[in-house]
Amino acid sequence: MRPARQGAFDGLCGVYAIMNALDLVGVNGPKRALHHNLFYQLTRGLGPAALLRGMKGGLTAADLRRASLPAFRWLAGEHGVELKLTQPFSFTEFFDVSDFLGAVLVKSRESEAAAIIHVRTHGSAHWTVVQSMGAKAIVLRDSSRHPALIAASLYALNDGPRRIRAAETLFLTRLVN
Repeated sequence: MRPARQGAFDGLCGVYAIMNALDLVGVNGPKRALHHNLFYQLTRGLGPAALLRGMKGGLTAADLRRASLPAFRWLAGEHGVELKLTQPFSFTEFFDVSDFLGAVLVKSRESEAAAIIHVRTHGSAHWTVVQSMGAKAIVLRDSSRHPALIAASLYALNDGPRRIRAAETLFLTRLVN
């Protein structure tokens, strides 16, 4: 049997994506303890029903935002790190994938935030983190079986066999006092 990978046994890739975005917003420190405890706080923040539903069928942006509130309060209290998870494109319509990528790039730079996108390929939905991007491709920070590089020309917005769900896009931002 091959080693298990992120999301192989559960649908919690959204929680893993938040964890994978931490480095990109400058959250450093005792990684093992911080990551372990924040993972616990995020899954606890989902509540039993959403956690079980998420393990089987995946999580929504609303699930992740709701779980982040108590988890990020805990993080601020224990580690002095303040984070915010937003969903700025929930009512934005984009012309095409390039238009969407441009908006993600602008938003990432203006708020020094890590973008967490929702992609669907080959019948499976997945949350992943944008590590870097250009006008034609996205490099992912992800430990799953999904490609490390998404070619924009192969994806559509919101429908089709390979798609990016633009309205579900989240941004993780570190707040600096």
